[in-house]
Amino acid sequence: VGTVTYGTAAGPGGPRPIAGNFTNVRTGTRSLSGYGQATLDVTPQLHLTGGLRYTTEKRTSEANTYRVDAAGTTTPVLTGIDRSLRFEKLTWRFSASYDVSDDAMIYTSYNRGFKSGGYNVQVVTLPPFEPETLDAYEVGAKTQFFDRRLTLNGSLYYYDYKNVQVARSVNGLVGTYNADGETIYGGELEVAARLTDRFTISGGYAYIHARYNAFPGAQVGTPRPGGGYTVALGDATGNTVQLTPTHSISLVGDYTTPLASGELKLTANYTFNSRYFQEPDNQARQPAYSLVGASAKWTSES
Repeated sequence: VGTVTYGTAAGPGGPRPIAGNFTNVRTGTRSLSGYGQATLDVTPQLHLTGGLRYTTEKRTSEANTYRVDAAGTTTPVLTGIDRSLRFEKLTWRFSASYDVSDDAMIYTSYNRGFKSGGYNVQVVTLPPFEPETLDAYEVGAKTQFFDRRLTLNGSLYYYDYKNVQVARSVNGLVGTYNADGETIYGGELEVAARLTDRFTISGGYAYIHARYNAFPGAQVGTPRPGGGYTVALGDATGNTVQLTPTHSISLVGDYTTPLASGELKLTANYTFNSRYFQEPDNQARQPAYSLVGASAKWTSES
């Protein structure tokens, strides 16, 4: 990892570093986990599932930073940065499902998961980032109608994140730091219909409400009158989580027809995403957009 600039030197030797800083980083991860899961059929219709997982991870990082001047002389800046971290976590899954009929099922679940922390290998002077934890709650239904020609699935969910890992830019390099927490809730609806033996349509809609409920040390950009941004630490509490559109829609149609030699499948699709933000400070944004596509696939008899 580094910011060394290369140029062509006069004489033998070919390209060589002209000036800049560079860092040698060696990282390692050792992870050990064990898990178990069991399902109990309380009745022919009611099923209870429980599972536990224990994970222990060790993260190591060795780094040395050097400065190269215009003459090609190398000078150590930071050496012997040798660190290690260990993360241990017990996570679980509990769910219940009920078969209303042969073609309908309702369910609920509670899951806890975690993603271990680590080191910023591009900016070794930054502190390590903490592991994030997610508590996820969900209820939903999966159904089929008309001799399974129509499928309708829906769900509602609530996510509670702690120590969310967020990427940030540090002098053109990427680092990771933690938001205290974020809350996400929403719902999804999926529909698929086989209108004829050759023609099917499917679609879906998703609503997501995602906010940082605590992010006092966020990287915040303030627009400058002449262009660009002034970056400093600020409070992003209450802001929308980055890269998360509130509304998403998809629609797909498939038509298959036999040919004299093989089969032809025609597909058309449409997707829509509402606007979303690129960073936690909610300054740079991607406006809402739609995508339309189509394809044709021919399969020979052989």
